[in-house]
Parts: sequence; C-alpha cells; structure tokens
Amino acid sequence: MNKKIPKTYQLSAKLSYGRSPIKIQSLCSRFNGLEPITIRSPLVNANQFKVDSGKKWYDLLQFADCFHFVISRKVKELLEEEGITGWNSFPIEIIDEPTKDYHSFFVNTIVGKLTNLEALNAYETEVHEFDLSSWEGTDFFSHEDSLNIICTEKVKTLLELKKVSNMEIQEYLIKDNRA
Repeated sequence: MNKKIPKTYQLSAKLSYGRSPIKIQSLCSRFNGLEPITIRSPLVNANQFKVDSGKKWYDLLQFADCFHFVISRKVKELLEEEGITGWNSFPIEIIDEPTKDYHSFFVNTIVGKLTNLEALNAYETEVHEFDLSSWEGTDFFSHEDSLNIICTEKVKTLLELKKVSNMEIQEYLIKDNRA
C-alpha cells in the first residue's frame, strides 16, 4: 500500500514593495539567475552581494533580478536544529553591510520533471504531476524543469511557528499517480 503524500507548499520570498524589503544583487558575472543554485554554482566562491534596493532586513531576502533568495542565520540554524532535509546553503558577504549574516539557500533534492507543465502554464490545472518515485520524501525539493522551492507541511508549520519574516507560502497540489 502506498504512503499518503504529505501536504506540500511552494516557498518564496515576498514580493512586497510597500514594506521596502532589502533586495540583493550578486556581483558574480558568471551567475545566471535562471539556473538553479547548486554547490557547484559560481556563487559559492564568488559570494559577494550588494544591496540593490529596500530598507528593511528580513529573514528571507530576494535577489533583485530573479526568484532566488538568501536566508538569515536564524533560519539556517532553525533548519539545521530541526533536521530539515533536502536543502543546503553557503555564506554570502553583503559588501555594504559586512556584519549581516546571510546564506544563499538552495534545494539539493531534485525530483522528476513536471509531466503536465503545459497545462500548468496555461492555467488549466493547479495540480502538479511528476514521477513520485523520484521524490524520497525530503522536506524540500524542486523539479528538474523548475526553480520552484517546494516544502512539506512540517517546514511550513516550523517557519510559521518561529515567525520567519518575508516569506510567502502557497499550497502546492500534487497528483498521486502511483498505481
């Protein structure tokens, strides 16, 4: 008998301009914001950033030119202490604010491609279909063909309970296509 699929959510930094959150810009010319960040990313060694816009420091700060984000030391330590799986990070330096302690966040569990991407892009469905056997049940994952960061309800509850700031969490529906 198949195990029930846990509730999942898409996690991102809030795109709210009214609250004036800091947005940061990588100084690495080899970084492509349309590609996933991995441990082999040029950002690991060329990890300098500058403040691009905003005034307020939050737990999640979005990159100015893409949907990637960094996490505060508070969030990094929280995820580590709670044994959350499927992610990694590396420290960054914000040259205009060298005392700020942030880490580039990335998902290291990549699951199969979305098999209904065309229908999702055409807003014909909100349910995501992929080979569920490619996901080992980690707390974070992403798809081969997407930059979306997906988390389980365990992560959502933890981040909300600890009042992590500047995050947006939306339900991420998955179709159970197992026989």
